Amino acid sequence: MVEGCIYRKFTERFSQMNTGIDYCIANAVTNFELTEFFSLFWNEPGSRRSIYKNYEIVVFALFSALVEVLGITI
Repeated sequence: MVEGCIYRKFTERFSQMNTGIDYCIANAVTNFELTEFFSLFWNEPGSRRSIYKNYEIVVFALFSALVEVLGITI
């Protein structure tokens, strides 16, 4: 019973993340909209808690790309 509940919640969370991953795969750099990407998580009640994690991931990716492009060593 408890295991079933855990697996069900995991499946729900995984399917919500799949929506974001599918959006990233389906949209090229030229038509990717960050606000639309965040709205995928904001509009899902269960994903709203993790939207700040998504912000952190985006900021880290941006910072990492800038460091790489500018050739900075930290």
